[in-house]
Amino acid sequence: MSAAARAEVCRWLRSRSAYGRTAEGAEWLAGASTVEGYWCLRTMEPAGPDDALAEPGACRPGRACFAAAGEALAAADPGASAPRSGGGA
Repeated sequence: MSAAARAEVCRWLRSRSAYGRTAEGAEWLAGASTVEGYWCLRTMEPAGPDDALAEPGACRPGRACFAAAGEALAAADPGASAPRSGGGA
């Protein structure tokens, strides 16, 4: 996989396999797998706060809920305590 294909993903994206960059910017695994299960750490579900699928191809700069690894938590997670839209009683 090329470096361009391993572009930065959202700090809230998680999977059972480790991937991403360290705080110093060193790469530690690509994280792109066709058989991996991903979830958003903000919602703890396979969809992000915008109800779109949480996966490395979608959780990139430009997505409304995207947060870069170096962003301050308050700036990266505005309204994190706000409930998600959708089902539930």
